[in-house]
Amino acid sequence: MARLSEADYHRVLAFLYEAGEVDGSEAFPEPVRGSLASLLHADTLWHSTVRDGGSMLSHCTVRDGRVEVCWGWGDGAVAGNLPPNVLEALREYPHEDPIPAAPAFLNRPLRRSDLVSAREWRKRSRWTYVDRPVGAQDWARLWIGSRRGPVAVFEVDSCRGEWDDRVVTVLGLLAPHLGQLLRRAELRAQTAGNASGLTLREIEILGLVAEGYTNAQLARMLWISPNTVRKHLENAFDKLGVHTRAAAVIRAFGRPPRPFPDG
Repeated sequence: MARLSEADYHRVLAFLYEAGEVDGSEAFPEPVRGSLASLLHADTLWHSTVRDGGSMLSHCTVRDGRVEVCWGWGDGAVAGNLPPNVLEALREYPHEDPIPAAPAFLNRPLRRSDLVSAREWRKRSRWTYVDRPVGAQDWARLWIGSRRGPVAVFEVDSCRGEWDDRVVTVLGLLAPHLGQLLRRAELRAQTAGNASGLTLREIEILGLVAEGYTNAQLARMLWISPNTVRKHLENAFDKLGVHTRAAAVIRAFGRPPRPFPDG
């Protein structure tokens, strides 16, 4: 892994602050996607969020006007601004994708160049009919998820050569935070109309309670004390007019808490 500069760490923190201020149902609206692309020095950044049934909703951010492409895969995948012949080639040569699919490889970024040399890659049909037409020289991919399955995938493309180690280091540093931001957005969407003035932190904590985590586990996950977790829960109980964790989850999300997750 590359050693990041002090400036890089400041940029990472600035991005996380910006993304943490989002209060809508979408975790990464256009300004935040643009900031992430800028942080990673990506020519194209896109992410797909896994929906029920395995479908994906794709977004794309393009820097410098170099590439105008957006795609996803799986049932219900969305494609836009992608030449029909390129989309057709993507569907025809999935076996040539060198990066393992989720859930085999979660929460760790990989570059195409980590697995296949440029010389070998350019012998493949995927290069001829997909990467070459859109100008992609290298790409890195990060699946976010748990043992229950993937929740999103991020891909960053370079049109100027192969990625250096910095992109892998930054993506690896961001991985747990990207997952948390996605979870918070999902919880905000679930509580729409039922939040009763809950803060973002209270929604986040109730969402984790709904996943079966204890106060002590929540404190470790969120880097706060168990007393702070308890105080947030007490505030949420008052706002929701309930007295128990289960009742708060049902009032906020319309479902009882799950059993404790296995991972």
